[in-house]
Order: sequence, then structure tokens, then C-alpha cells
Amino acid sequence: MIRKSLMILAVAIIVAPHARTYYVAKNGNDGNNPCTINAPWLTIAKAANTLTAGDTVLIRAGAYNERLQPANSGTANARIHFSAYPGESVTLQGDGLGGQGIVFTNGKDYLSFFGLRTANTDNASNRPETGFWIINSSYVTIRGCYTYNTESSGIIVSEQGADDHIYIDSNKVEKACNDGAQECISIAKCNTFEITRNEVFNGGPGTNGGEGIDCKFGSSNGKVAYNYVHNLSRQGLYADAWSMATSNIEYCGNIVHDCQFGLGAASEQGGTLTGITFHDNVVYNTDGPGMYILMSAGPMGDLYFVNNTVHNTGTGWGQGMWFNGPQAANVIVRNNIFSGLSGQPFYVQAAPSSWTVDHNLAATAQSGQASGFIIGTPQYVNSTGGDFHLKSGSPGIDAGSSDTKYATSLGDLDRKNRIIDGDCNGTATIDMGAYEYQSPCATGIAPRQIRQSIKPSSSQQSRLFDARGRAITPGAGPQRTMRMHRAGTPLSRAKAFTW
Repeated sequence: MIRKSLMILAVAIIVAPHARTYYVAKNGNDGNNPCTINAPWLTIAKAANTLTAGDTVLIRAGAYNERLQPANSGTANARIHFSAYPGESVTLQGDGLGGQGIVFTNGKDYLSFFGLRTANTDNASNRPETGFWIINSSYVTIRGCYTYNTESSGIIVSEQGADDHIYIDSNKVEKACNDGAQECISIAKCNTFEITRNEVFNGGPGTNGGEGIDCKFGSSNGKVAYNYVHNLSRQGLYADAWSMATSNIEYCGNIVHDCQFGLGAASEQGGTLTGITFHDNVVYNTDGPGMYILMSAGPMGDLYFVNNTVHNTGTGWGQGMWFNGPQAANVIVRNNIFSGLSGQPFYVQAAPSSWTVDHNLAATAQSGQASGFIIGTPQYVNSTGGDFHLKSGSPGIDAGSSDTKYATSLGDLDRKNRIIDGDCNGTATIDMGAYEYQSPCATGIAPRQIRQSIKPSSSQQSRLFDARGRAITPGAGPQRTMRMHRAGTPLSRAKAFTW
């Protein structure tokens, strides 16, 4: 999955040998033939019904009251692309169109959607209930889009086949789940997917749903990484088997704050949940616990909570992590920091059948788990301002356990080196929490490099990437960096992504 995502980051649109580019504009005419930038079509429906493998449509600025439902599939070497014209704002609305999504695919593959905005799909005036709804479709990419004010999910993927490959990247999902069911971004029955660098925020009341990002109900082989989830009335990140086996999902590098709960795992209706990992995430300012295992109606196993920073959570509960999963086995809680709590780190309502707690930092020890904690204050750079990097002298520096496969795989939340000599004593050891202290004297193990094959047209080129998504050229100078500014986040804290 990492290999695939890096390919997508490196290549925006690959043009097939006989690909055509069409245009849609508010002053167009569907009878135009040929369709050109000076003689565009009028409707998105005309494009959706016409485009075949390798084609692209560029939609000019304006509000379009119609559904985008592709009639055809692309191919592995010739996707179909639906894109806003560069630099222009395109909004899809849906008055009178009925249910489903304003962007809707069913049984169509190899599609890409770029830069589209959906608004007010709230089921009023017989509108659709979601922004993007992907059903039984494989190799679909949604990137740089924005959904606003949806009754149900902003983006939902469901009823997938056996070979799905869904990529949801760099989107904004605002005011989703206005008393409709599902979650802001909802992934169900989906195999092989990545949800990366999205902002999910300002959710609806959450009466019937409203979790930030939920991977559930038969999903497997997924990654939820570097998302920014905040100001929701429900959980931030969730893995729920519901009634179907769900497995092998990794949540890493996410920031969650001002939600009901932070991040956690459940089996609400008896499905088996296995191989779920939360590592290198930051959770703060939540009403309930920052991390949790709950509603264990079915068996759960191999649940890992590693190198997370949890601060000022459980404001109404007093705990950093809640356990209510007696059927959960092989639960690992390691290298985490719990701070700003009014009570003990854990609230154990029903303990897992087998669990290991070690190398965690908290202000107070946990009853029955005293050996698993270092007692101390983490010494953040600026917790009030949301900066949870460790300062020099923090008891969390070089105090973690490297007994985890996530210690060196992708680096810390900043995607910087893990396992470095932070305290300058000559021994490199992993820190606790989501950020590794980057000591000026430190050398250590860099995030692993990933070899990626890119196939422009019919030829194949081999390139080398590091785990931060940067193309590596031997002897090359510094790479170009794009700083992504999150709404409501000071520019000094904006994440830098290097390409």
C-alpha cells in the first residue's frame, strides 16, 4: 500500500497514448463536436456518459446541479479523470436528484476525481445524502476534493469486491453526518485502501453517527495516515468489525483533538477484529478517553497502541485509555505518553484476556500496572499551543522499548528518524510518544526506503523513494517542500510534505 500511494503522489495524471481532454462550462453546449476549451459541453452528465479509458474532463468554475455518475471504466494504464479546471472552483449540488451520492460510482473501475466540491447534500429538497459514494468499484482515487454539509458521510466506500484499491487523499470533509447514519469518512467491505492527509472537521450533532474516519465491516489491508481530525461530536478514528471479520489496518501519524473520544477499536456486533495498530498519533482535548477498546461483542486480537501522545483526554472521565474488551487478546500498550489527566492513565472496566503494558510515561502509575509506567512530566514544547514535541531533558527521551516493528518503519509523526541517541549517552534508543527528540548529537536509524516502480504509458522506470514520500536521486540536492496549512492551525505548526 505504501508503494502504491507513493506512485500516486509522484504521478498526478498519466495520459494514455490516445487520450482525449474534454471541457465543461456554464456557457457550454452539449452539442459541441468537437468539444474544446473554446467550445465546451454544458453538463457534467454529458462528460460522464462520454468519457472512456484514458480520457480527462476539465470542469470550469461554477455550481452544477447534477450528479456525476461515470458510465464507463478506465483501465490499469488509462484511467478516466474528472477534474476541476486548474485554479477554478467547481461545486456540485443535488436539488431534486434523490438519494445516493452527488458523485456516485457503482461497478466502475480506474477512476480519479480531483479538486471537486460537493455542497449541501443534506437530503433536503430531495437531495443526495453523501458527497462521494463509491460502490463495487476498484482503483478509485479521490484527491483534493471538499465535501460540505452532508446528511450522511462526506465520503463513503461500501460493498466492494475482492480487489479494491481505494485512495482518499488530501480532501476536506466538513459538517458531515448531520443526523444521518455512517461516519464522516466511512470505509466498509473494502480490501486495500489508503486514507491519507485529509482534514475532517466541524461534524454534525452525531445523533446517529458521525465518527471521523471509520474502517469497518469486513475491511482489510488499509492505512489511515497523517489525517487531521478535529471538532467532532463522536470519535476521531475508529476500527469496528461490526459483524464481519476486519483486519490489518494501520493508523499512524494522525492528529485528533476536540472530539468525543480519540482513537480506538471495537467489535460492536460480533465480528472478529485483528491486526489493528495505532502508532505515532497525537490525541488531545477529548471529552472521553484518548484511546479505547470497547464493546467486545466478538473476538479481538493483536491490537497495538504504540508511541502515541495522549494529552488532556477524558475530561469528563479522568483517564487516558479505556478498556472494556474482555474478549480482546494480545493487546500491547507501549511507548505512549499520557499527560494532563485528572485520574489514572487507564479506566479498566473489563480487562483484555491478555495484555502487555510497558514503557509508558504518565504523571501517576496505573493500579496493577506500576511496572509499565515511568512517572514524570513529559516536558512538551508547548502543549497549550498543540506542540507535543519533547524538550531536552524530558524523561520520555531514550526511554522507550524498541521491541516493536513500528519503531523504525516510517519514523515518528514528523517522519523523522526513530531510534536515535537523544540524550547523547552514546546509545540510540527510541523515545516515548509520537515525536522523536531530534538531538543535535544524534545519529540513528532512518525511516526505511521503499523502491517504487512507475509506469508512464507502456514503459517502466524504477525510482527510489524514502518513507517520507521523497524521490531519491543519487547526488541530488535538497528536494522541493510544500507546506500544507491546516485550517485553524498556526503556520508554524503546518505539516511539511516533501516530494
